[in-house]
Amino acid sequence: MPPRVSQAAFHTRMWNFYQSYRRDIFFSCVAACALFFTARAELMRHGVLERRSPVELYPKVTKQFGHKKEE
Repeated sequence: MPPRVSQAAFHTRMWNFYQSYRRDIFFSCVAACALFFTARAELMRHGVLERRSPVELYPKVTKQFGHKKEE
């Protein structure tokens, strides 16, 4: 049986892979996000997914300043 060749630690190998393919990894993530958002928009357009209800930026005011409470 041949002697075992010591391998670099998993973290070291992943770091080297990241350093070598940094640009490719980044643009792959950008492409995956674009594909996800496009697919989600198409599913909403065809009614498979429901649209989110709009978020109110300003709360509705029920009492106005200087007015008495109406009963």
